Amino acid sequence: MNFLILPIGITASILFLDLISKYEVQQYFQGNTVEIIPGLFAFEYHRNTGIALSLPVPLVFQVFLTIFLLLGLLCYGKEKAKTQWEQCAIASIIGGALGNFWERVAFGSVTDFIAVWKFPVFNVADIAISLGIAALILYELSKKKSE
Repeated sequence: MNFLILPIGITASILFLDLISKYEVQQYFQGNTVEIIPGLFAFEYHRNTGIALSLPVPLVFQVFLTIFLLLGLLCYGKEKAKTQWEQCAIASIIGGALGNFWERVAFGSVTDFIAVWKFPVFNVADIAISLGIAALILYELSKKKSE
């Protein structure tokens, strides 16, 4: 059971950081843009009703897709994720997905606030999901290379 402490901690930490950062942005940044590095990095409040890269998808489909993917990740994690690295990567994806899922169900959209250059505006959950996916890909590539 100790092997689950770190992944559960990662999931909970990401979920907490994501939700608290979105709450703070909603409280203090609505209608304001704070440029940290002009033209490169800023905090700006956006509501995203779409999915990745703000692609427009009906909310009902987003909810069912998220539930399906979360269940798939949990099954994969239980059956296939044998290393701590894999478990932590999956925990990162789940933590981010739960943060966006909560907002989507509660408010019908997600708070995005991190603006980097010309990329679509994103949030902490998006970072966690992206890093988790990247970690799984790197792990699989390194595993194949060593075989």
